[in-house]
Amino acid sequence: MAEKLRLLKRKEYQKTMRFLENAYGHSYNYFAYACPAVWGEDIWSPEDISIIIKDDKILSLVRLFPLNLIVGEKKIKTGGIGGVATDAESRGKGYMGKLLNYNIKRMKEESYCLSVLGGDRYRYGNFGWEYGGRQINLNISRRSLSKTGIKPATEVKRYQGEEDILKKIIEVHEKEPLRVERTKRGYQLLYQKIGTALYWAESKGNFAYIDLSGESQANQVIEWGGDERIISSIASYLLNRFGSSAMTFPVPVSKKFPKILFELSAGWSLTIVNSVKIINLKKTLKGFLPQIEERWGSNEKEEITFQIKESKEAVTLLLGKKASIEEGKGKNLVSLSEKDMAGLFFNFIPARCFSLGRPTLLLNKIFPLDFYIWPLDYI
Repeated sequence: MAEKLRLLKRKEYQKTMRFLENAYGHSYNYFAYACPAVWGEDIWSPEDISIIIKDDKILSLVRLFPLNLIVGEKKIKTGGIGGVATDAESRGKGYMGKLLNYNIKRMKEESYCLSVLGGDRYRYGNFGWEYGGRQINLNISRRSLSKTGIKPATEVKRYQGEEDILKKIIEVHEKEPLRVERTKRGYQLLYQKIGTALYWAESKGNFAYIDLSGESQANQVIEWGGDERIISSIASYLLNRFGSSAMTFPVPVSKKFPKILFELSAGWSLTIVNSVKIINLKKTLKGFLPQIEERWGSNEKEEITFQIKESKEAVTLLLGKKASIEEGKGKNLVSLSEKDMAGLFFNFIPARCFSLGRPTLLLNKIFPLDFYIWPLDYI
């Protein structure tokens, strides 16, 4: 029987789990426990999983995860790519490329704006993905906390699934201007992931929480939110309790910058944590128009035409007090490969690196654009 590309069937859940565990070298039922919000048997979506199969054996697999990126008041339809795997004996035959191209075509047909994934830049760069999505890493140490007089919180509690505490966590998280949209069930499952532990505290009507990754240690934060003073005292408590010297807080690059945590930090770095691909140029720019208007911050009128070389897709961004998008070409043409266009939009490489001439000055005021996927949402 010849190889066949098709979608998974619901009855093939156990077969799929065994295939993924073998391909990644993970333990039995790893995906169900590590990623219950997307790989649990009662919640997975086989209609979003494409495979190449032969003689009833899965040879290669790619999963599309439909996401909504929240960017301010906008929802940006995004396709997460994950679960990319090929059987060890079937590698080097182009199966992954066939499945990626299938999912790219599907995302275009279903009006996605962007696609995101994590993985090797050179491998996925061949299909138009480029590093994008900035994250600041703040290092908070026991020494830096003690030097600034932050004392451990006395009433830190472990989240154990309490409904009233979950409601407070959701209220805090959904004030974040950059995040991934979640359902209530999604919140519940994410905070039950194996290898994570969420701690919270309240003081004078204010609430905060820290979610940690790792077993019996306190060095990597995967999500946090709420009152910064309380967060600082929870961090001090956890560092003392687990005997750790420091912990790293992931911070999205946004207007809501944690000034107190920054002052308390012993150091920081800026990293790119995703790879991103532009599926629809016009829809992508429309989704980020409020952010673009804020960056432009002027009544001065300008226009920039963006064209993706491979597809010839071209749209013109009209700048001024209100920004808008028109199809077709206008002034200040910026023609780049889809990979470089994604880099221009979402990486922190200066626009001048693309040798674009006059548009460079305009582009430097707008880019890079910012979205954010919290580590807890990684797929």
